[in-house]
Amino acid sequence: MSSSYGYIFLLIGIAILIIAILLWVAKSQNGAVIRYSKILNKNNDPNYINGSVDKQNKDEVNEIRVPQQAELNLPDENEDKFMVLYLQSKIDARPNFDLLKTKMFSNGLTFKDGYFVSSGNNKIPGFKVLNMEEPGIFDENKDISLIAIGLHLKGQKDVAKTFEQMIDIGKNLERSFDMKLLDESFNKITDQTIGNYKENANAIDLKSGSYAN
Repeated sequence: MSSSYGYIFLLIGIAILIIAILLWVAKSQNGAVIRYSKILNKNNDPNYINGSVDKQNKDEVNEIRVPQQAELNLPDENEDKFMVLYLQSKIDARPNFDLLKTKMFSNGLTFKDGYFVSSGNNKIPGFKVLNMEEPGIFDENKDISLIAIGLHLKGQKDVAKTFEQMIDIGKNLERSFDMKLLDESFNKITDQTIGNYKENANAIDLKSGSYAN
């Protein structure tokens, strides 16, 4: 009976010894791999000289830059989107083309192909001032009933800044010609409406990287 117990204890001891040996071997192999990897990295690193790394590389900080949409090859989500304000004149107080042209020129816009356009930046077109009556262009012989100030958002940068120019011109025309300034749904412009426009413009600028400078 005692010999049986002795045999069992012997087997248990052998098993424990085998497990201990396996653990030691595994630990040794992992340590060797890690040490080898470090040596390999040092040998392949041109900046590693005599066991030390060039201090300049240690202190180097990567410049943060927002990738441009063209670099990512992404479609422009603003392809078919516009930011629009309207100006509606009173029936008995419609401005004529010459008065409007004087006002537009004084605000830096130019007349082209029957509409007014602001100067763009970096080949990106500016906003346009359009006649909303048929045939869609301004006629020097006709008074004006409805005007649109519109910006095509495709590829635009600094939309918030451009909107400030649009709203300034809209308010200027509203005061000068006793017109009514309306939003894209033909509702009267309010401070809250302007705030919504600005929030949208800032969101577009953020996505396009206009604040990355």
